[in-house]
Amino acid sequence: KHINEYCYCVYTPLKGVLRFFVNENDAWIYQLGMCAIMSDSSPLVCDECGNVNRIGDTVICFDGGAKLCPLCAFRLGRTKWNSENKIYVYKGEQ
Repeated sequence: KHINEYCYCVYTPLKGVLRFFVNENDAWIYQLGMCAIMSDSSPLVCDECGNVNRIGDTVICFDGGAKLCPLCAFRLGRTKWNSENKIYVYKGEQ
């Protein structure tokens, strides 16, 4: 079955608003496509490990100007694991 239970709208100057009906699998395919376009047009680069895959990660920007992926930030001690909230936080935050 292919049940489209979600929708999103796109405005175009020629046709006005277009409404697309999608399901979860469609949304994932669009996500992968957009990540591929963004990786090609505006690559993310971690100062420590190089190119970052936009599908799996984002770049964290720190005040000192260094750009680090989440793994390098943790490895270098810039972030720590908050077990209570189950998230990574910047060093010095609760």
